[in-house]
Amino acid sequence: MTFNLIHLSPVAIIMSSESVTLLEKELINYELNSTIFSVFLWGICTVIYAGTLFLYLTKRSSRNKLIVGAISLSYCAYSTTVAIFWYRDQSALVNHSETRDAIFEALYLGSDWTTLVTDLMVFILAGVADSILYPATDFRCLIQLVIDLVILGIWAGAYHLGHSFSQNVVLNRLLAVQAFVTFATTFSSTTLIAHRIHTTMRDIPRTSKRLLGHILEILVQSAAAYSLVAIAQSTASNQAAWIAADDYISSLFFFTSAVSPTVLVARVAMLDENDVYASSSATNSRPSLSLQFRVQHTQDDTVLQSHLPANSDREQPERLNEKGG
Repeated sequence: MTFNLIHLSPVAIIMSSESVTLLEKELINYELNSTIFSVFLWGICTVIYAGTLFLYLTKRSSRNKLIVGAISLSYCAYSTTVAIFWYRDQSALVNHSETRDAIFEALYLGSDWTTLVTDLMVFILAGVADSILYPATDFRCLIQLVIDLVILGIWAGAYHLGHSFSQNVVLNRLLAVQAFVTFATTFSSTTLIAHRIHTTMRDIPRTSKRLLGHILEILVQSAAAYSLVAIAQSTASNQAAWIAADDYISSLFFFTSAVSPTVLVARVAMLDENDVYASSSATNSRPSLSLQFRVQHTQDDTVLQSHLPANSDREQPERLNEKGG
């Protein structure tokens, strides 16, 4: 399932183990289960994408063709990845079911085009997610895209030039760098968004029952889950003990990288433009990938806001004028 494990051949690990049969069974089991898990997550992503697309297109004030195109591209990339995983597992079981060794080789040492396409989909998912999370005026989101294209070009060239162990090691290190860059850009965007939400909402008094809602709003709008899975994905190992966890982490990485920006778009679309307490980073002069930052103004906040000292200070001179009149 992982996009960097295949570049370092697992056979080198398995051949040095005394329990070859048991290890092959475990790896095949991990691969098949993680693929089923990915299909389940893809179904959830499909529902979220369809609902988000409906909400976003029905809100006249929220329509942005670039945003719709971005989340659609992300969904198509995620769907392509899951389809490749499903096709690879099905092909291994149908066409290479003679022995367990044949199934294992088909899963982990099969055609390289699946790895190439999967890597490309990873770059697209990470690039689209970071582009949506960052404001369009911030050039730092382009760093991720440039590095993705460079690594993709190196990998595509090595794919046509042939394979050697040293080349695989270099490629695996480059992909590790790409994974850490993805985490760095994602974590920085998450931190910035969370800070903006906190600074916007800190002057709004809230009750204890609303505290959890505000915390969840920060976590959702800042795509915190995507950052957590990104760092887990970047620490993948080629040791046999980590392969199972890495399979499931890869599934979660693909899912969160596709769902997190989509949920953020849905959250913005659900907020009515007339019920906004604060907004920033929105431009109407030209289309962009930036989303209008909004914090929902609830009824509880409205009641509590009426008791702020600032309101009392403004009302006091009016009362004095009335008495004087």
